[in-house]
Amino acid sequence: AVSDNGRAYRRPVDAGFVEITGFTSGFADVYAAPNGAVFMVSTPRTTRTCLSNCTTAAAFTDYMLPTSNLTVTALCGDSSTNVFAVGKRDLAGVGVLYRWNGTSWYVLSGSLGMNNPTSCYLRADGALFIAGEKEILRWQNGGATIETAGLDLSILGTDAMAPGWNGIHGIGNQVIAIGNKRRSLIRDPANGTWSLGSNPQGATNLMHAIAFVTPNEILAAGFKDPNVLWASDGGTVFTATTPDLPVANSIRKILVLGPDEVYFGGGAPS
Repeated sequence: AVSDNGRAYRRPVDAGFVEITGFTSGFADVYAAPNGAVFMVSTPRTTRTCLSNCTTAAAFTDYMLPTSNLTVTALCGDSSTNVFAVGKRDLAGVGVLYRWNGTSWYVLSGSLGMNNPTSCYLRADGALFIAGEKEILRWQNGGATIETAGLDLSILGTDAMAPGWNGIHGIGNQVIAIGNKRRSLIRDPANGTWSLGSNPQGATNLMHAIAFVTPNEILAAGFKDPNVLWASDGGTVFTATTPDLPVANSIRKILVLGPDEVYFGGGAPS
């Protein structure tokens, strides 16, 4: 687990979290591979890579991604030889995509065709889904497709210009994105089209994190208003959980390790 104030923590098997001391710059995201390799990105664009024995800061090798004016926002991967870094560059927030191939980082796209990417989800077949300020993009077989290009969001009024999709996740062929005002987008696995799933009237809080526990159990979380944690049975509606998560007033990340083991990362009241 990493934080924007430069803290990094690791959890040994069946033990509590302990800090990995020695880091100073804030982190944007972290990905831990199944074999124990760890990839972190420090703001704005320094990757920190450790392939084994990742228990100290000295075990990590730093590399600054060469794209100028770049801010990395998310990491996704499925192994220590296949990791993606998503970011934005310049004032417009043009989407940029890098990949780690096991030995080095290299750029896949310096202009994805979307702005201000926020999060990503790597499907088992290698399709990478990226959520952004306005669009949902799929990167597959070396090319980018804006899957929401023809989506009519006029029902959102002025918000349709920048609905703000902050989180994306999936399981099997199911993929859902969540965003501002507790809205959600649902992908039809049959044809790859997206539709507005949830658009609760009067909602003001932002959703930042989403995770499938099972195909019929989906968790979404963000800023507390009135709840921090919401759940869906696989349909389009998210309802407030009872009880809510204790202490936390905002959640940024959800990690599912199994149907009975879920981790939440965020902030508590000061």
